[in-house]
Amino acid sequence: HLLEPDLASDATGFAVLSISWVAHLLSTGGPDAVAAVPEFLLRDAAAWVSFCVRCGGADVVGGSDVAALVGGVSAFLRADGVAARSPLAAAACMEMLQAMLAPQLDKRRVVGWAQGASLGPTAMSPGERALVASVLATGAAQAALIPALMRAHAGADVVVGLDVDRDRFDKFGFRTQVDALLMELWSDATCLASTARLAAGGGADAASFDAYVGAVLNSLIYLLDDCLVRLQAMADVEAAKAAGGGAAWAALPARERAAKEAFLQGEAGVTRGFMGMAVRCLAVLDRLAGQAPIVAASFGARRELAAQAAHAVSAFVSAVAGCDPASGGGRRAVEIGRPERFRYDPPALLASILSIALRIDVAMGGGGASGGGGGLAPFLAAEAEFDPEPAARAAALAGGRGDYGSRTGFEALVSRAVALRGGGGGKDAGAGAAAGSAF
Repeated sequence: HLLEPDLASDATGFAVLSISWVAHLLSTGGPDAVAAVPEFLLRDAAAWVSFCVRCGGADVVGGSDVAALVGGVSAFLRADGVAARSPLAAAACMEMLQAMLAPQLDKRRVVGWAQGASLGPTAMSPGERALVASVLATGAAQAALIPALMRAHAGADVVVGLDVDRDRFDKFGFRTQVDALLMELWSDATCLASTARLAAGGGADAASFDAYVGAVLNSLIYLLDDCLVRLQAMADVEAAKAAGGGAAWAALPARERAAKEAFLQGEAGVTRGFMGMAVRCLAVLDRLAGQAPIVAASFGARRELAAQAAHAVSAFVSAVAGCDPASGGGRRAVEIGRPERFRYDPPALLASILSIALRIDVAMGGGGASGGGGGLAPFLAAEAEFDPEPAARAAALAGGRGDYGSRTGFEALVSRAVALRGGGGGKDAGAGAAAGSAF
């Protein structure tokens, strides 16, 4: 039996030794030294610890050198380029951290959260609770783990294009695990304070935070755009099926109809999954936006990050709200029957992004609903994608979703951005605001 006490204890000790050795190589020889070590060494060590916790051996892991486990894995994930060169080992380390810090979140529940479900609390055994407390009490968890997770999340982009078995490593699946783990960690006051120090720091710490937030913003827009393209393609096929009372569709050869139906089913599945991931990105941004000190120390201090946020808000609003069809220009919103089939809920999406944008604006020193300069407005005014028409439509389309203050505050934010452009509403009016902004 693998969990026989002596065997499990010895195997866990060997896993600790293996992970500690990799961390020692990183500190003395750098990434090149680790590259000479077979990837399976770290991957198998992390997989054993995950197995042990998942199968009732949390007390065995808790009785080992927990600080060495967390510190070693954090060093590996945080090292430049190492996780990208060994993505399968990085994925195994993430599984291990999830098992140790959030044993109640099995992979099925994390995937469900990525598709829009709630993480929610579930019961943990006394051994699991003791293990979580031991991990959070280590200096590594309080200082090194958060930046390590953020750097690994952002570094997943580098993996794209490498010779990695797609079934064994998925960039968005990996990022979903990182996000779920960070959301759990942010429930701990010490870990949240660590994130605040990271955001306010300089050098590599600030770069890790900015890279993580930038990756979440980029993922949000990529996933949303991909979903909208697929929704439009499905809407076109459904319109063709309904045209002329369905006579034209019935006249098509059976093989062609079957191919189009299979296309619809395949696109629907991908769209539901990607839309759930986009909602997960919004949940992460919403959690960060609710921490005013973190926003002020990052978005408020570093214009590149604020500009990324302005771009994401503008692109998101333009894509979901679209322009009024009667205006004769601009991007149109996707219209498809029963969008809830694909987890596509435009009012809820818009209410979420409006709330996030307003809280970032206020934390950056903007006027919110009361007006005033500064905040996110100068960056919206300078953003080429910012178009006041869909921005104004977004507040109306959000309807009863969210709170009234968010809608009126976003309307005021849009008005301030337009004023900074000199009153012109078009996209080309942002250059002057970019040059004249003091932020």
